[in-house]
Amino acid sequence: MKKLVYKANNIVQNVKNVLYKIYKIFFCLIAVACMYVIGCVELSILPTIPTIGSVENPDKINNVLLNLSYRYFAGLTFYFFVSFLPYRQRLNKIKPAIALKIDRIHGKMNDSVRCLQPLTNDQVEITEKNLISLLKNTSVFSQSGYYVIGIDRTILEHLCAQRNEIKDVIKDLIEYKEYLNVNQLYLLEKIRQSQYFDLLNSFASRKVDKPNIREALAKSMYEQIINVRDLKKTI
Repeated sequence: MKKLVYKANNIVQNVKNVLYKIYKIFFCLIAVACMYVIGCVELSILPTIPTIGSVENPDKINNVLLNLSYRYFAGLTFYFFVSFLPYRQRLNKIKPAIALKIDRIHGKMNDSVRCLQPLTNDQVEITEKNLISLLKNTSVFSQSGYYVIGIDRTILEHLCAQRNEIKDVIKDLIEYKEYLNVNQLYLLEKIRQSQYFDLLNSFASRKVDKPNIREALAKSMYEQIINVRDLKKTI
């Protein structure tokens, strides 16, 4: 059921992205049309479009079109200097901090994978098959791979610790939401509400520590890794 919800959310997000692009194209086309009106009617430097038939009072129509064009550019200029330019300046200052936090989320997920086997072992390629292989036959209550450097934690404790830190970073990132794009906000929410985080809570009892549940955990963990990779691609 959750996979269907994720697919539906992906479709909705893709539609929003397309609509946003159409929105930008629409206003660009209006700007081009206004430039043409000014260049053709006021400056007479552009060729006129061949007309079919005739209209009464063409001069009045031209004046209306010119006024609308000038007002559109006046509004565009005001928006550029009052809103867009200051926003871009603030974004350029904040963007490195956002990138650093997204990198931290990415690092925490990679760290979660590393704890599934001793650090002395060769690091496995992160695929769904490899994650299932690592988790299916290993209790989450066994020692994490970090025991070789003196960190006394079970796999479950380590995974939960990384999850909590990721949630804290996401909470910090949301404070910059006006500087995050639509895709970043969507992916952050998708990560925060992931099935992987919920499944970790189900292991509160050792009775749940079964191969089929750990396999489900590995699959949801891989989905989460993909979400984090997609987030990292946005910076």
